[in-house]
Amino acid sequence: MNSKLDLRLESAKLAVMVDGITPENVISLSKEIEKYVMGEADLPEAYDPSEMLKNSMEMLNKRFTEDYDKNKELQAKADEVSTRTGGDA
Repeated sequence: MNSKLDLRLESAKLAVMVDGITPENVISLSKEIEKYVMGEADLPEAYDPSEMLKNSMEMLNKRFTEDYDKNKELQAKADEVSTRTGGDA
């Protein structure tokens, strides 16, 4: 399940399949199932695959930028040492 909406729909389907379920208690049972399955999970209200892809790309871009900046800084230090020592670093 990718969202709270998916969880609610699945909980309702499961509640309807329980023996002895009536129209009066199907909603309360569905909410109990939803609460049990949800636990402490943090799900979005609705699933948006393009939002997930966008967030993943932002995380990767941030990581690559941080790595590039770190490598650039290390290269600058190596160049400085090489210049001071008169050799190749």
